[in-house]
Amino acid sequence: MRSHELYQKWARKGIERLDETLPDGEHKNWERCLELYPYVTSILELNEKDDSLSRALVQYKAAWFDWKRGLWSKAEALAAESYKTRKLILGQKDEKTLWTLSIHASVLGDQGKYEAAEEASRQVLEVSEKVLGKEHPNTLISLWCLADLMERLGRKHDALSLYDRVVISLSTSLGVRHPHTLQCQGSLERL
Repeated sequence: MRSHELYQKWARKGIERLDETLPDGEHKNWERCLELYPYVTSILELNEKDDSLSRALVQYKAAWFDWKRGLWSKAEALAAESYKTRKLILGQKDEKTLWTLSIHASVLGDQGKYEAAEEASRQVLEVSEKVLGKEHPNTLISLWCLADLMERLGRKHDALSLYDRVVISLSTSLGVRHPHTLQCQGSLERL
């Protein structure tokens, strides 16, 4: 009994330490992510019953990293678990919960699971608009992701409408020369 409690204590400390040191999955952080990834997989396996926010954040970061590397089935499982925990602890309307669902939606779309991806993307957008506002940069990114999904589904009319809305809002909030505005404008012109 005592050894089990001690094991759980050290497993939790391991999760907390990874939470502090593991960067997000952006390409600039890949070298560090690769260094830490063996620890991530082993500590998540050892500590399966922990439903802490630290564990959910490690799962989120690992899902992001796996998604960017094209390891979609691993990313999907990690994002789903992270979302479940964050939703339970932080609630559906928390921004961190929304970002986890957003990555999950992106992974689903990249795997060709378009129906589930659209449902998750619309959920992120709906909650973002209510909680953050329609012009908030994170809401606009959610809208942009949905537009991209509509484009991949061949629903050009829906994609055009969404891209147009994003470009107008980004132009107003970030300026017409901002990289996000220009990138979204390029997507709009491509259609």
